[in-house]
Amino acid sequence: MNQAIELHDSDLVSIKSIGDSVVLAFAPAYIHCSSGRPGIDSGTGWTQAATLAIRSASAFSPVTLPAEVSSGWLRVGHEVYQNVIPVGTFDEAIEFSAIAFAKDFLVRNDITIRGSHLTITLEGEPSHVEEFPHKSGAA
Repeated sequence: MNQAIELHDSDLVSIKSIGDSVVLAFAPAYIHCSSGRPGIDSGTGWTQAATLAIRSASAFSPVTLPAEVSSGWLRVGHEVYQNVIPVGTFDEAIEFSAIAFAKDFLVRNDITIRGSHLTITLEGEPSHVEEFPHKSGAA
């Protein structure tokens, strides 16, 4: 089963520097699961906590959290993923970018972090949200 995080429907709750890494935590993240291409081919939607750990990471500007992600993308080598980013480990140059709005303050956060390695992991138990694509109500 292939899994991917849809940034637009995910909540960013923390960004921490740990050694030479930056770790972003989403709670919840919206997860697409599919035997094909998540977010494109038929599958299911779930919510689950997720982390993005970027090694050899660039510095980032202060961010007001928690925040709702409105858009974002991930570049792995020469491949760019718009809004739906695959879960896994990547050993190439990466760049993560997102726009997120703080929930309490309506502050816009522009986030860009570059690094040399990325690990995206899902944590805890997932909660089922829906079937994808959405089934029409017409009979």
